[in-house]
Amino acid sequence: MERFPMWDGPRRKTGLAEVLTRVPDNTWTWLLLDWDGVGEAPGGLGLEDFRDLVLASPAGISMTWSEVRAFAAAQQDVHDVLLVAVEAAADADPQRFARDDFSGCRYLVEGFDSGNWTVGRPASDAAPDAAPAAAPGAGTGPV
Repeated sequence: MERFPMWDGPRRKTGLAEVLTRVPDNTWTWLLLDWDGVGEAPGGLGLEDFRDLVLASPAGISMTWSEVRAFAAAQQDVHDVLLVAVEAAADADPQRFARDDFSGCRYLVEGFDSGNWTVGRPASDAAPDAAPAAAPGAGTGPV
């Protein structure tokens, strides 16, 4: 997995939409497990209601890849976010998620406390024959 600071210099914060350019196009089901930030909530919900809905959904809020990208584009600032990709919504395991165990997930995107981004396949899912090709915008090594 790739880890890098959310802040790229003293005044520029890397946004979720930019981070998603490191993720290959896919047909996975994405689950939004945590979110706090400033922007537009999907479905016309207010930010507070949306934040509460996410927190009250142990299996996450299900989204397609295009919905994830649209959601990211509507965010002005992300403080915390946790998105995981699974083959199908039925693969969601809220009990594992509660233990921060994402080993059955295909991909993970996490922004934590306005500090760091983590992007990639969870360690136990990154078998050598399943390693993804370098994503657009990916650096040459850890930052």
